[in-house]
Amino acid sequence: MNAPDKIYVSRNFSEDNSPHGLWYLKKSEHDINVEYIRKDALLEWAEEKLENMKKLSPSDGARIYSNAINDLVDKLNQM
Repeated sequence: MNAPDKIYVSRNFSEDNSPHGLWYLKKSEHDINVEYIRKDALLEWAEEKLENMKKLSPSDGARIYSNAINDLVDKLNQM
């Protein structure tokens, strides 16, 4: 299944105060949108960045950046 990396969910509500359930692949100018991203898309990006960081020399900046990306991967895996 090819799920989009990002969708926008409409926050227009009907009289019974429930959302009408529309979602879009592009931000709509006519609705109040809530943006959602696919967790796996962000996780794939972060894991790739982490692997690239492991190939660099261990400078202080690279280590800090690597730790931050590692924390992000851990948090995404916990969700």
